[in-house]
Amino acid sequence: MALFTTQSEIAAELVKRIEDEAGALGFEYVGKWDEKLVGRYPAVVVSPVGLEKEVHGTQTFLITIRIMLWIYHADMTETYRSRSDADIELAEALEEFLERPENRTLNDNLGAEQLIFGFIETSVPGVLQPSKERGGPIVGTRLQWHGITQRRWSQEGG
Repeated sequence: MALFTTQSEIAAELVKRIEDEAGALGFEYVGKWDEKLVGRYPAVVVSPVGLEKEVHGTQTFLITIRIMLWIYHADMTETYRSRSDADIELAEALEEFLERPENRTLNDNLGAEQLIFGFIETSVPGVLQPSKERGGPIVGTRLQWHGITQRRWSQEGG
């Protein structure tokens, strides 16, 4: 199978993998792109934020893709400190999951790599803007995923 080379392919694959393990990871809701209506908490929303290409070898582009994973933890029955601790634990569990060998290269069901390498580049805990029009700030973490792939140049000029 060919390597993934677009933000949409990689975001869809990350969402699928997180959805498949959402319960074990502690998430009640997995969203994608910039969904504003987070239905249940804790939640994670996967949003592509950029693609860069550079010439890399003979007739090959090196493609770098970054994706934000916004983790929202809003159990208001807990203290702020407790929510913050729980949010960091969610973020660490998601980071560990995404950096497992089969997820670092987005292996398909036959074990073929669909990505050269992917990892969590940054983890920034803090207070996030609410996901709904009304509502107060939400304890959360922003993870930035960094993926590296490549694509041969098209001979048709596309």
